Amino acid sequence: MHGLETSLRSADPHPPLLTHLNLGRERYRELGCPLLLWLPDYALTRLAREAPDFWAWRSGVFEFAPEPEVAESALRQVAYEPGLVTSSLDAAAKRERLALLEQLLADYRELGEGPRERNAQADILWKMGSLRQDLGEYKAARRAYQEGLEFKRELEEERGVAGLLHQLGTLAQAQGDYVEARRLYQQSLEIAQQLGDRAGIASTLHQLGTLAQAQGDYVETRRLYQESLDIKQQLGDRAGVASSLHQLGMLAHSQGNYPKASRLYQQSLDIKQQLGNRAGVAYTLGQLGNLARAQGNLDKARQLYEQVRDVSEQMGDRKSVATAFHQLGMLAQDQGDYAEARRLYQQSLDIEQQLGNRADAATSLAQLALLEEAEGNLERALDITCQAQEIMTSLGNPEHMARIQRQRERLEGKSQ
Repeated sequence: MHGLETSLRSADPHPPLLTHLNLGRERYRELGCPLLLWLPDYALTRLAREAPDFWAWRSGVFEFAPEPEVAESALRQVAYEPGLVTSSLDAAAKRERLALLEQLLADYRELGEGPRERNAQADILWKMGSLRQDLGEYKAARRAYQEGLEFKRELEEERGVAGLLHQLGTLAQAQGDYVEARRLYQQSLEIAQQLGDRAGIASTLHQLGTLAQAQGDYVETRRLYQESLDIKQQLGDRAGVASSLHQLGMLAHSQGNYPKASRLYQQSLDIKQQLGNRAGVAYTLGQLGNLARAQGNLDKARQLYEQVRDVSEQMGDRKSVATAFHQLGMLAQDQGDYAEARRLYQQSLDIEQQLGNRADAATSLAQLALLEEAEGNLERALDITCQAQEIMTSLGNPEHMARIQRQRERLEGKSQ
């Protein structure tokens, strides 16, 4: 029997299949022949732990050595899965991916220590780091990226070295360590320049732009985004051009230049629609909604946020669905409809918690606290703020920690 592990992929701590196997084991006497269950290690462990009566009937456990062809097939299916797919998985499914990757990593270590096997291990570790980062497990993510980076350096696979340095930079940036992020991005950029990898250069310049923008250095931000955009245009990378136009729109938006922001967002949106990039379309529609809200056009903002929600639901992009609910909640709060705002924030929070997206969950909690404060529920607001602070502290972003600390201190002062 193959594929039994697929029925264990559930957020439910007690999958019905295991209960059935445990309670209905007598029925398997009727088969009249041996039953062989072919399972990966993580599923075998769960079967033994959660269906002990069924497990007690085993006549033996046989471990099969990994085969290169099977391992390579699994590597293609799991390690190279698009980021949009894995980021939309709930927390339980992400952990199942991690369990599969850990088993695959062990298989490759058993297969040998040749260049092919070590390169595969580096790619698996890269994917594991990405999943850990999605889950807010930053220390584990860094360990995975670092180990993968060591393999790539040993193999002198410079493109992979640049890519993993870039990933480590995004991790440092997520934690608010901008000095370290810039150092890592700069190392990645120098390797890309040595390789003549113009696409890699454009990508890292773009990321350096987001870093400068986060620090409020708008002159440097514009220079970096424009330099990245120029390279993408020369390469004919229309998806990259759309991304750069979007970021330049965000820069104009943050500086209050709404006509320019609207023009740049629309240019980005047009390209994304032509390319059929629905995820990109949803992202830019959301920014157009933010722009409409900033200009006081709340009906247009609602229409755009609802479009984001609908497009994201059609794609199964639950992370973007959660963002749309959060934005709609802020709109309801602006209009004084606190009951609707609470309902929308809670929907956003529920999805974020299911996805294991702790950073966004903390943001939703902080917003719920502001809502409670607006209604005069200071004790409840303080309690929720403390929950958000606990998450922010565990993630280790000084900027976010400082913001939530100020919110807590303000609420404590009001409560006295």
